[in-house]
Amino acid sequence: MPAHWRGPELFDRTDWGRRLGETELGGLRTVARQADPERLAEHGLEALPGLEPLIIGLQTELEEGAGAILLRGVPVAAWGEAISTSAFWALASHLGTPLSQSVSGERLFHVRDHGYAPNDPRYRGPSSSAG
Repeated sequence: MPAHWRGPELFDRTDWGRRLGETELGGLRTVARQADPERLAEHGLEALPGLEPLIIGLQTELEEGAGAILLRGVPVAAWGEAISTSAFWALASHLGTPLSQSVSGERLFHVRDHGYAPNDPRYRGPSSSAG
């Protein structure tokens, strides 16, 4: 597969989704509950005990596979927003380098439809379904 793709091409692939197992979810939840999300990026894989195989596998899939991964099985509703966000940050901060996503320096923000119209200065793709 070339290093670029369009949405329909990706959705037609079967190799870009991954369901997390109970052991991986347990380890991820433990890390997410105990760690300061901002500090996770400062540490190597030792900050994620027991999750090394998951991280290495995800890195391989990103570099050698489709270039995107859809993680399934994360119980976001049961974990709540804080633990789910921390778990995402734990994974993301070990898969790449967190960069600012906004003019205010946010390195992580939630994608939510705030209903901003395209002519509203707060309008950004992840903040509205208008467009």
